[in-house]
Amino acid sequence: MKYPEVLNYLYTSLPVYQKTGGKAIKIDLGNIRKLCAALDNPERDLQVIHIAGTNGKGSVSHMLAAILTEAGYRTGLYTSPHFLDFRERIRIDGECISQEEVVDFVLNNKELFEEIKPSFFEMTVAMAFHHFRTENIDFAVIETGLGGRLDSTNIVDPLVAVITNISYDHQEFLGDTLQEIAGEKAGIIKSKKPTIIGVRNKDYFAVIEQAASDQESMLRVAAEEIEIHILERDSERMRLALHTDLAGLPTILSVPFSGIYQTENLATVLCCIDQLRKTAGLIITEENISVGLESLGRKNYFPGRWQLLQMDPKVIADSAHNLAGVNRLLDNIAQEPYQDLHFVIGFSKGKDFGAILDRFPSDAHFYFCCARIHRALPLKQLRAYSEENNLSAEFHEEVGSAFHAALAQANPNDLILITGSIFVVADLMMTEDL
Repeated sequence: MKYPEVLNYLYTSLPVYQKTGGKAIKIDLGNIRKLCAALDNPERDLQVIHIAGTNGKGSVSHMLAAILTEAGYRTGLYTSPHFLDFRERIRIDGECISQEEVVDFVLNNKELFEEIKPSFFEMTVAMAFHHFRTENIDFAVIETGLGGRLDSTNIVDPLVAVITNISYDHQEFLGDTLQEIAGEKAGIIKSKKPTIIGVRNKDYFAVIEQAASDQESMLRVAAEEIEIHILERDSERMRLALHTDLAGLPTILSVPFSGIYQTENLATVLCCIDQLRKTAGLIITEENISVGLESLGRKNYFPGRWQLLQMDPKVIADSAHNLAGVNRLLDNIAQEPYQDLHFVIGFSKGKDFGAILDRFPSDAHFYFCCARIHRALPLKQLRAYSEENNLSAEFHEEVGSAFHAALAQANPNDLILITGSIFVVADLMMTEDL
């Protein structure tokens, strides 16, 4: 079997969330424990930074891994989902796992998969742990997939647990209140291991605090230890000023991303670095931090987070797909000069798309579309919403068609946003030379 055949086997033989929805979610850790036990428990040989949250965990994971790599530590990074290639989920020092290694892992363990019947996600977690141990990495930055307590990644005993912004998403699995969702995320907190949280949110902080207390985990709130102010900002970069009593952090940073919300994520990363210096004795200089963050500007390394794709008209991709993400997206839009606003937008089934669209400016132009996944929200539902709310809207079966329609109608001073779903952004990147 070649790499394309192996991917086809995985997507057709294992339950995939993007294909079948909730049927692919295993609400226990039984399968991943069986898989890892059969692989001689590779997760036990890893020094892990474990990251959960509704929004921001991908950004925090990428920033942290880039800085650790720049500091000279061989660093594994596990994230999901991927944008363009399955191999993006498993990286070491920014380099994706090779096609050959994916093929070998699947072929060597095919009988094991057929015996245990793991989900697609459980298989990828086991592959990541196995790959990281085989390659003898120093540290593994592991992002949860969904939730935390029963997420397949939650069989690790991390050096530190990191919890980013928490908001409403995947309520069918995590609970209907922010407190319930926070309780699931807090499941990654481990006994006597420190925990970093981004902000002290009054709606759910008490839940995190109690979970940390129960585990005798020291809890740090990044925003209360590090203040970050934006000095300059354009569509591609920000120049930031840091105010903190923590030693060894830059006072001025220039970063190759411009999402305003990234200041909260960056404070979380820097607080985590301070903790790793104290917990594990890591040597990370101010230059390592600056250069590591700069490396995120490489094409497709940090995609889909307020990413400038072209100018005249300005086209920006942002993978906001829930209310909290959309609110942050709109904060960014408010800082952008433009004549008219265009949204190339689609959703996955299960999202409260009406509540999300209610936040968007009603005088914008909408180009609704479907990403090429089984869980793409049908256009008929978007058409009904548009007619009810008198939106200026077009409907396209493909993301590329919607994007070209927006380009054809936009003036050079207009702003085009590609958003609504990670898969809409990924679809565009796969079909267009941007």
